[in-house]
This record gives sequence, C-alpha cells and structure tokens, in this order.
Amino acid sequence: MKKSLETPIKLNKTVALCIAAYQEDPDYLRKCLQSVKRLTYPGIKVVMVIDGNSDDDLYMMDIFSEIMGRDKSATYIWKNNYHEKGPGETEESHKESSQHVTQLVLSNKSICIMQKWGGKREVMYTAFRALGRSVDYVQVGLRMPARANIRRNKAAVVSPQSYGIAHPCPF
Repeated sequence: MKKSLETPIKLNKTVALCIAAYQEDPDYLRKCLQSVKRLTYPGIKVVMVIDGNSDDDLYMMDIFSEIMGRDKSATYIWKNNYHEKGPGETEESHKESSQHVTQLVLSNKSICIMQKWGGKREVMYTAFRALGRSVDYVQVGLRMPARANIRRNKAAVVSPQSYGIAHPCPF
C-alpha cells in the first residue's frame, strides 16, 4: 500500500538520539541540546556520551544538565568505559560499573555519561551497548564522514531491528 501525505504516521516505535561529545564549543553544544529538547516524538530517549572524563570536560555535562533539566535527567562520571578497566579496578567491579551504566541509560529518558577517552567509536559503542534492545531506532547526532558510518554500523552492538545514522545536530 502506497502511503500519501494524508496517511497518519504511527508513532509507536521507540527511538533514541545519541550524541557524541568531545571538547565541544559550548555555544554549539547548547544549540544542539536546545534543538533536541524541542523534539516532540513520544518517549524519545536522549543519550549523550562525553569522550573524556577529566575536570576540563565537566562543562559539557553542566550544559547538558542545564538544558535538559537537572531534575529530569541523569548524569554519570565513569572512570572507564566498556572496553577498559579503570585504575585499580577488578573484573568484578568493572562488570558492576558496566551494568550500572546500562541500568542508568535504561531507566532515564535523558542521560549524560562522561567516560574515559577512547574516541568516537568507543563513545558510540557505549551508547549502543547500554541501549541494547530497548529501542527500535537509534539516531546519532554527530558529524562523521559517510564511510565511517558504514564501518561503525558493522561494528555496533545493536539489535537487528535497529539502525544508526550519522548526521549533524539539527538547528
């Protein structure tokens, strides 16, 4: 059946918007998050992962909390990431922290995670891994070359029903 512009759209799929952040310009990040906050899709989940967890990266988490609402979002500073243990961390404590990140993502509508630096692939891996099968579609808000998108999608851990698309944050 061919759909026309008059055909109502069913908004019954779960969607997550993933934002990769690395030393972002504060004004650019504010505009990006303000555009995200204006989205009206029901139940959309927002996951921002900051690539770096030093004091110099805290301003991005502060902007996230300011725009998304401190009382309506969660934040977490992770000393490691899914692939690397933190200093002095055991296998068991690394597994616990990984599960904690997953639980935070699953139980909050919007969350910002600062994690150990690992590059954009590591950031997107964190978002996809934590989301798991909890959403039907994933939209990635970052700038990447088109070929990088293909490579990332081959490596991403997502459910077969999900997909990822790289594009600039809309203004």
